[in-house]
Amino acid sequence: MKSNSFRSDLRAEQVLTSWLDTHLYPRLEGSFERVHDVDEQHAGVDLTFHSPSWGTLLVDEKATLHYLQRPLPTFAFELSYLKNGESRIAWLHDSKKITTAYMLVWPRANATKLTAADQLIDAEAMLIRRRTLISALNREALDETHCAELAEMLRSTKHEGKFDLGNPDIWAYRSPAYAEAPVNLVIRRSWLAKLAIWEASADSD
Repeated sequence: MKSNSFRSDLRAEQVLTSWLDTHLYPRLEGSFERVHDVDEQHAGVDLTFHSPSWGTLLVDEKATLHYLQRPLPTFAFELSYLKNGESRIAWLHDSKKITTAYMLVWPRANATKLTAADQLIDAEAMLIRRRTLISALNREALDETHCAELAEMLRSTKHEGKFDLGNPDIWAYRSPAYAEAPVNLVIRRSWLAKLAIWEASADSD
C-alpha cells in the first residue's frame, strides 16, 4: 500500500503539471509535449520541448512542492538515496536517465499541500541543460566521483543536515528524517540562473 505522503505528493505533482501546461509552457518558443509513457518517465523524461533555438530537449520536471508558502532561494539536486538499506545513485548522475534538460519550478500556493489548481498563486521556473549543469559542477570539483565519495562519507559518519563545501552558493545536505535518507547538493538560484537557457514566471490570472 502506498503511503499517504506518497499519494499526497503524487496528487500535488498532477495538479502542478496540469497548471504548468496551461499557464507557463505556452510561453515557450516552439512546442511541448507531455510524456505519459511510464518507461520514459522512469528514464527521466516528463516533457519534450521542440524549439528552433534549442532543438529537441528531453526534460525532467522538478518542483519545490514542500515549500509552497515560502519558495526557497535554492534548489536541491539528489546525489544519493537508500533503497532496501543500500545506497543508490540518484537522478543527477544516474547514467540510465536520458534527461537532457531540467525544468526547475518554484510554485507558490495558499496551502501547505497542493490538492487543487485554484490553490496555486504563481510559479517561477528556469530551464537548464543537464550537461551544462554537470560541467559547471565539475569546475567546482563536484564531479560524479567526488559527489559519490561525498555522499558515502556523509552516510558513514551519520552526518545530519548541512555540510559546507567551501562555496557559499553550493552545499551538501543529508536528510535522515526521510525514509530514503537522501543526500543532496543544494544550490542557490542566483548561481543556477547563470546556467539557464530560459526563465519565466506565470500566475493564475
